[in-house]
Amino acid sequence: MQDADALHSAAQTVAMLVDVLDQRRSPRQVRDLVHPRVLRYLRALPADGIGSHGGARLLSVRPVQPNEGAVEVAASVRLRGQRRALVASFELADRWICETVRVL
Repeated sequence: MQDADALHSAAQTVAMLVDVLDQRRSPRQVRDLVHPRVLRYLRALPADGIGSHGGARLLSVRPVQPNEGAVEVAASVRLRGQRRALVASFELADRWICETVRVL
């Protein structure tokens, strides 16, 4: 059975991570929702050539729950003028935490 709240939360978190990538949102606003390695990865991934707003935009998001303790998200983002895939995985500990993010 799919947990609608978990799916919604994961989709919202991915949207916030794209905002962090685009520098429209401070990483401090999402640090309780993600593993620290997620923020390190996003900081290392330039949104555009000059580091300004507008380089990253969420186009679509599709969360699924393969089992009770995990949510996976496949998303499409515009990054540096190109459409790219973004994948994220979430695990349930005390709360849902984004464990990994990758832009492909």
